[in-house]
Amino acid sequence: MRPADQERGFTYLGISRDDFSLRLDGNKWVGSRGQSKVLGCVLQLAAEQLVSGENGVGALWLVDDLDAELSPEWSQRVVGLLRRNGSQVFYTALPGKELLASCRTADDAVFHVEHGDLLRATG
Repeated sequence: MRPADQERGFTYLGISRDDFSLRLDGNKWVGSRGQSKVLGCVLQLAAEQLVSGENGVGALWLVDDLDAELSPEWSQRVVGLLRRNGSQVFYTALPGKELLASCRTADDAVFHVEHGDLLRATG
């Protein structure tokens, strides 16, 4: 960690801040926000597989508003990757978004936050 990051108490650069770049033959890859989100998930999945292979513990995933930047098809692909990974995943979505409903299985639990209260969804 850089000294300035240690002073702040958090990392200022990194994929979480979209400060990550790939180069091929010296040319920087530039993707859309959705493509960057998919790339970030795939890279984090690869990193998790390396770490969990060492210690046997999977990651806990927090995925915020996946379908904000992705088409329904790509959102479902990412959900499928995360599901096959076997880790526990928490998704957030705005009301009215259909992605999570279309990907839901009987093993999934759905909660709503209403006026600061966490409520388990029924049906």
